[in-house]
Amino acid sequence: SVVVKTPDGRPVVGASVALVDGNPRGRTVQFARGRLRSSNSRTKLLTTDAAGRFEIPSPPETGIIVAANGTGFGSATVTELKATGVLTLQAFGRIEGVLVLGTGASAGQELMLFAPAAGIEFEFDSTLQTTDAAGRFAFDNLPSGKLSIARLVKISPESRAFSHRTEVEVAPGQTTRITLGGTVAKPHGQ
Repeated sequence: SVVVKTPDGRPVVGASVALVDGNPRGRTVQFARGRLRSSNSRTKLLTTDAAGRFEIPSPPETGIIVAANGTGFGSATVTELKATGVLTLQAFGRIEGVLVLGTGASAGQELMLFAPAAGIEFEFDSTLQTTDAAGRFAFDNLPSGKLSIARLVKISPESRAFSHRTEVEVAPGQTTRITLGGTVAKPHGQ
């Protein structure tokens, strides 16, 4: 039995919780607009009760528990949760940036967000962004941690390929500002 809490220790009622693992055909969850969705038949979503508690009987030692409630996200290994009994949700972060191709800003380019962490996938429609006339883009309601952004390149009218995947560190409750250009992403001010 584990309780999901806010950073200030209040229990989170109604949070979605799932057990995920690192197997491609294993338990995965989809992250869409600040919420979790089951993305296959192996993954069952649970909801925290009035005390913020949930229970997963006999979880595997190698599993990861993830939780979200529309305003925050948290994850921890099964081993960590057995020791502490608490999963803390962190406020969502945000990425703002500019895409530069060649010598200037690049308008109308599609960018996609990926979660390198095992067991989490982003919903395509909610994380596809198109750069504006100045090459600017933004991703909202993001879990903290390492994420990656890739440029989508149309190879035919119905298909796209990924190009220039770049890792970005997202801090809870903060906006990470980056400039994407070539294969390098640098935080603003560095």
